[in-house]
Amino acid sequence: MESSEQPRWGSVPGAAAEWGETLSTVRRWAAQGRIPARKIGRNWQVDLNALDQAREPEARWLTEQDRRLAREVAAALLPLADWQREKLSLLLNPGRGRRGAA
Repeated sequence: MESSEQPRWGSVPGAAAEWGETLSTVRRWAAQGRIPARKIGRNWQVDLNALDQAREPEARWLTEQDRRLAREVAAALLPLADWQREKLSLLLNPGRGRRGAA
């Protein structure tokens, strides 16, 4: 995946902490080529600017108007079970991972 910005290199643990992902997820994305990675000595670094794009590949085409409409529809579909609300929240807020989602 290519970013329009200059790479901002960071460690895999630092990237995982910054974005609330697991180490294995960041490593997997690097191995799959979803984010640029390089090896410096014994340590791997990833492009922190590319992480945002790697985390939300399916949601980039949504406009803010689409998201607003989806929230309005979701509000009209009450009552929802807790698991349904969580799934819907993840769909409407794809940048927020499972951990730390309010």
